[in-house]
Amino acid sequence: MTNHHDKLIELESNWQKLVAKELKTDQPSLKKTIGLGLSAPILSNQADPASIKQFATAALSLTLTRAEDFGWDRFNQELELGVYDFILDPFLLGWSSEECRSFVRTHLVQAQAFKGRIWGLGELSGLGTKVIHAQALTAWGAHGIHELGFLLHQFIRWAQDEKKEPRVGIAVEMETDFFKSIAKKRALSLMLESVLESLDKKELLGDIKIIGRAPWRSFTAFDYHSNILRNATSLSAAYLSGCDVVESLPFDLLVRLDETERLQARRLGLTSQLVLQNESKLSEIKDPAFGSFTIENLTELYISEAWAFMQSLEAQPLDENKMRELAQKNWQEITTQFNKRRLVQAGVNDFALPKAQVSLHSRWERSDHVRLGRSFEELRLKLKKKIEVRMAIVGTYASLQARANFTKNYFELLGLKVTEKVFFSPEEAKVWMSQSALSAWVTSDDQHNKCSNVSKRTYLAGKTQLEGCVNIYSGQDILSELSELVGWIEMGSEA
Repeated sequence: MTNHHDKLIELESNWQKLVAKELKTDQPSLKKTIGLGLSAPILSNQADPASIKQFATAALSLTLTRAEDFGWDRFNQELELGVYDFILDPFLLGWSSEECRSFVRTHLVQAQAFKGRIWGLGELSGLGTKVIHAQALTAWGAHGIHELGFLLHQFIRWAQDEKKEPRVGIAVEMETDFFKSIAKKRALSLMLESVLESLDKKELLGDIKIIGRAPWRSFTAFDYHSNILRNATSLSAAYLSGCDVVESLPFDLLVRLDETERLQARRLGLTSQLVLQNESKLSEIKDPAFGSFTIENLTELYISEAWAFMQSLEAQPLDENKMRELAQKNWQEITTQFNKRRLVQAGVNDFALPKAQVSLHSRWERSDHVRLGRSFEELRLKLKKKIEVRMAIVGTYASLQARANFTKNYFELLGLKVTEKVFFSPEEAKVWMSQSALSAWVTSDDQHNKCSNVSKRTYLAGKTQLEGCVNIYSGQDILSELSELVGWIEMGSEA
């Protein structure tokens, strides 16, 4: 036994030396203290696994996304199928304060008799368990740091309230960035423990349930089946980070579909949870991300930044206008990258399906929220007149294929039909292009001096300035250029 113990000590010593060499430090096993006495582990051997509460498999959940889908009979049917957590969010439903209050008054008695768990956000909290959330911040465009800091600020208010509810849910958004989402939830868990420890109320830890919410801001109307993957990514991150309740949204959240597809969307929202839990076994290991240097490092970053933001909220009265300004500033930075296609969403600002048609649900036509693909989708829906674009490829197709695909994709973002044809000389191409009101040149830079404006509106793939031509190139504000094109088409310039 002694020899075995000595061998373990020797192995650990060798491992510590290796870690010290990799991290370029003499003290690889230090714990970094953050905030009110919180010790955040950086590597797996540096903290007791009990620093994050015991994980448990989350029950199946259902989120109400359409008012017409509500009914206690339906909820009881879902309960019999194994759904236990029901999330009611007035924001997703698009309900006003008065609608929420009326709904609570009408259904309070039945909700109290319901055997499943109801998690009500905002004014719907009267139907079930209160949920601390940052939905307004998310709708304004807040960063994850703002969200965590605000949640912590609200949680402190709850913990200090002597008349508080016996149980509370804390909703955190699981974004489509897989590793950041895991780190974000782990950071929240560690900070909640730290707060309760500092308030000498660690016994309240068992009254807290963390709800991992789906990333509705990243959902798209066009290519809406991709929402299945976005939802699955957030589900996986929520299970791996140990959320107590995991939200799964249907892929038709934003659009109106026929009843067959609606049923399919609802079914996939439930079966995605079953597959990831029961087949992939994602929620059966306690904190599987524990020990990952990347995730631990991200966790520490979230903690330090969110804790500082929480302290700024504690230091002065909560200013809604200031919070909105911070959120909108962050969103402007994100949309700038999105408009330049530094961030990509399939079917929205890249790889669009030109023949795709959707009908946006009226709830998501309102101006009370931001959404990553919203501007591109609304611009495409605004354009009712679809005209042909003649794209002339002058030269060897193989050498110009990337530029041709880029140009074709540019116009297909608006659902325009692009007809392409290969020519050996610009002169041949000019005759063909002039027969359309809208055309585009695709050729090598050394041939640009032979190109010219031949249609009512002519585009050139490249940065060479030609009189009368509009340039298309990587890194430009695509949304701004497309908006100008839509305006030109709507003015009837084809005639």
